[in-house]
Amino acid sequence: MHPFSFLIRHFFPIFGICCFFIRPIYVNYINSRDFSTDTAADDSPEGLKFVPASESPTKKALLMAACEVGGTVAVYELNR
Repeated sequence: MHPFSFLIRHFFPIFGICCFFIRPIYVNYINSRDFSTDTAADDSPEGLKFVPASESPTKKALLMAACEVGGTVAVYELNR
């Protein structure tokens, strides 16, 4: 098994993203939403796209999330 094999799941309407290794082992919970306002950037991640390190401009694996309500694309660098 490749060490970066994992499952990514977004939670609606909580607006967060969880990452799991396939084994399954909980890895991380990502939530960059600003709760100080009703609607802000990075609200409601819907579409997720994994970019492997070999195709990334930073040479590290990336997770991109299209945020429906916020109208943004959040990009997270995966360090593991």
